[in-house]
Amino acid sequence: ADHNRDGMIEYSEYMMLMQPPQLADAGTHLNPDDDDDDDEERGMKEPPAKIEPYGGDELREIVVRRRRAELERQKEEHARRTAQQLELDLKTYRQELQAS
Repeated sequence: ADHNRDGMIEYSEYMMLMQPPQLADAGTHLNPDDDDDDDEERGMKEPPAKIEPYGGDELREIVVRRRRAELERQKEEHARRTAQQLELDLKTYRQELQAS
């Protein structure tokens, strides 16, 4: 499998192993001199274009909106519990007045 005898199996060599035997025997022997991915070419390639970040402001607005909604929900829940407790206290007070 290691046709160029560098101690490692390259992707193209691996793919040769995965081919059916009739294709592998058809004279498609790998030549290390014909390799398209030479180290010189790898160094010459320019890096891919940097992707500019986007969507951060929209995500921040969504998070802020959700946080405000949660705070508003907690505030309403607190007001509801307080009103319920006042009604319960008033009911208890009236029952004690009638009992005495």
